[in-house]
Amino acid sequence: MMYTAHTPSHTIPLQLIDFILYRDSDECKGYTGIENLMGLLKKDVKRLIKDYRVYIPRHPERLKELQSLLLRFNIYWEQWSASSFCNLSPLEVSILNLYRKKQNYEWIAGQLDSTYDSVLAGFVNALRKLKTPETLNLFQQWKDFKHLNTQSTSGFLELPIEGLHHVFPHRVYTVLLHLGKNMGEILNKVTVSDLYKYKNFGAKAEKDLRAILKKHQCLHLLK
Repeated sequence: MMYTAHTPSHTIPLQLIDFILYRDSDECKGYTGIENLMGLLKKDVKRLIKDYRVYIPRHPERLKELQSLLLRFNIYWEQWSASSFCNLSPLEVSILNLYRKKQNYEWIAGQLDSTYDSVLAGFVNALRKLKTPETLNLFQQWKDFKHLNTQSTSGFLELPIEGLHHVFPHRVYTVLLHLGKNMGEILNKVTVSDLYKYKNFGAKAEKDLRAILKKHQCLHLLK
């Protein structure tokens, strides 16, 4: 990259210090100056990566890692990733699904009307989440909920309360979450009067709770 200094007959390589010494030159100001500066910064970053031997996985390795992580979800990935049990954002899920089709961040950005940087950050963050125990725990909760027999009162009463957040409205669920491990335990020790002590629980919440308990044939257990 070259520019003409104050003396037109001298042409010297553009360096970072020149953006201070010759800040009024055409090469160091305006849009051209920004492009030149970014070009130098990119070179510095590449040099640092090379000097410190920073490892950046290539697409085949990334795809292999992603496929390995998705194996644990088996045939349930599409269903789980669309449920509220999924701890990935909708954008992160879309990025992963598109990456499985085509390993090109720019193409994915175009499909999602996003930017290259946002797609790359979303992809890396999604992979990180898939590796955490929290994700596996949420997936297990989803499977427990999926296999819940709504006609079975015992199944409804014994399922961990975390697996019922699809069943109850948010204002009811947030209260129940602090009262016991499952509905059987909660109905055994908590009364309607106890529920009204909570700020989020009112007449509408009680009506919703009664309707759900009736559906699962255990309204008679509510005291």
